[in-house]
Amino acid sequence: MPTADSTVNAEQVSPESLARTICEQALLPTLDEPEAADIPPLEDWPIERQEAGTWVVTIEGSFRNMLGDDVAATWECVVLPEDGDMRLVSFLIADL
Repeated sequence: MPTADSTVNAEQVSPESLARTICEQALLPTLDEPEAADIPPLEDWPIERQEAGTWVVTIEGSFRNMLGDDVAATWECVVLPEDGDMRLVSFLIADL
């Protein structure tokens, strides 16, 4: 869920890098065991700019669930540039 703290200043950082960083900040708290997750490096996460001006970041990897099972997942993170900042719009598991 996006929070009030989900806005990051966009000065001197590429929009792609900033979008990925915001998505990383949204992803990590959702993982029960972040150190057991198999997530590609941040710079390898696919990103696409939409006509509406939002950036969509797709994260494919796996995580360890509460039962100890490794589960493959695809997360979709949407961010929006806004007044020199970038804000998290949505973050969800798109596919398990």
